[in-house]
Amino acid sequence: MKIGFLAFHPGAVNTMTKVIKDLRKNKDCKLFFYPFLEYAIKEWNLNSDTTLFEDSMEFFDCLRKDLDVLVYSSAAGSIVEEGIP
Repeated sequence: MKIGFLAFHPGAVNTMTKVIKDLRKNKDCKLFFYPFLEYAIKEWNLNSDTTLFEDSMEFFDCLRKDLDVLVYSSAAGSIVEEGIP
């Protein structure tokens, strides 16, 4: 299963972190990360050179189209959040 994680604010990062830690133990899951905050890079233990995404419609060109699940929070009112179907 291919699962993506997208977060725009620290509360969303915190909520997803436990799920990410558990899913990393599951060899059947391949995880993809779309951090919009440096905090997400730190909390999700991503490489320090991970690029932050920008809140723009161009983001959708970067989003994998074959994800089985995309986990995100819609509380920030960003362009990307509002554009996710």
